Amino acid sequence: MGDFVGIIIAIVVCFLLFLALREVVLWYWKVDTIIKNQEVTNKLLHHNNALLNEQIAFMKSQVNQELKSAPKDADLIM
Repeated sequence: MGDFVGIIIAIVVCFLLFLALREVVLWYWKVDTIIKNQEVTNKLLHHNNALLNEQIAFMKSQVNQELKSAPKDADLIM
């Protein structure tokens, strides 16, 4: 029974040590800052994608208007 309790205590201590060291490693390598910057980059990319989609739609409408107002081939022959 005493060995079992000792093993459980050792596992708990190792787990707590892992959690404490994990935070130090993440802080040292600035992982939280990197993740935050990636989230900001993703938001900006989504915004740019939306703007590009709007621009494509606008350009398509402009091309369609030009095609409708362009003279037909039959009009050029006469």
